[in-house]
Amino acid sequence: MACLFQDAGCSRVPDPGNPHEHRSCAQTFAIRNPRSEVLKGVAMQTGERGESYLNEQCHMDEFLSEQERVLEVRARVLGEEHPDTLTSMGNLAVTLSSQGDHAGARQLKERVLEVRKRVLGEEHPSTLTSMDNLAVTLSSQGDYMGARQLQERVLEARKRVLGEEHPDTLTSMNNLAVTLSSQGDHAGARQLEERVLEVRKRVLGEEHPSTLTSMGNLAVTLSAQGDHAGARQLQERVLEVRTRMLGEEHPDTLNSMWNLGLGLLDVGRVDAALRMRHKCFNGRYKVLGDQHPDTMEVAKFLMGLEQESESGGTR
Repeated sequence: MACLFQDAGCSRVPDPGNPHEHRSCAQTFAIRNPRSEVLKGVAMQTGERGESYLNEQCHMDEFLSEQERVLEVRARVLGEEHPDTLTSMGNLAVTLSSQGDHAGARQLKERVLEVRKRVLGEEHPSTLTSMDNLAVTLSSQGDYMGARQLQERVLEARKRVLGEEHPDTLTSMNNLAVTLSSQGDHAGARQLEERVLEVRKRVLGEEHPSTLTSMGNLAVTLSAQGDHAGARQLQERVLEVRTRMLGEEHPDTLNSMWNLGLGLLDVGRVDAALRMRHKCFNGRYKVLGDQHPDTMEVAKFLMGLEQESESGGTR
């Protein structure tokens, strides 16, 4: 998002807690992009997100306080190592992560994992889930090596206990692939994602939602490797199936439009990318409303892309 605000003339990303900064950047977008009144209106409302952000933050703080209270009661009444207490720790960790407190989340997740290892054993399904959860937080902190070590351990255990084609094993492959990509090991990620896709095609069918998700994941990796043609082929297939099965205005279909628009942009087809993402915007505007974050995301992107198209020519 930083580049989009900067493209519009804002020198830095606005503070989400300062509605005046949001409104200033939104007005800059609208003034410099008068082509679309709808886009302009949505962009202007981005300024109002600063105010709604404060309201959302207030609700989140209340939710956080309630989770902390539940955890305190369960720890006192049931004990710190009771399964329900550990569940409360995990829930609180998710909320802390959503607020950017990854250190606090990590501390809770490490505690849950330590107890489950000792009480349930290292290969119990709940212990493995805790390892996966901790790996997510480590990745958020940039500790990809630590995340990778946990994910490799989970994958090895699930392969041995559940089998290579069990849904949980395939999920572990996907998780590890994400981490490998974050480390720049796109070849390793591609190998895992191709394996997941092959199994899901054979077991679930080519048009199953999980199979389509795997196609989308692989497309991201192919694009990162520079295989934009291969990525686009997968993205077009996903969009075609979702349009036919779910309809043009289903959120998953709209997400596929967004992804294909990025694929078109990768190969320099700016006009085609604009058309695809305008279609995505129209769908999100109709289905989600003009103040939904996803709608605003497309609106801001489109105005930045239109500027680039006008200044550099279209294809």
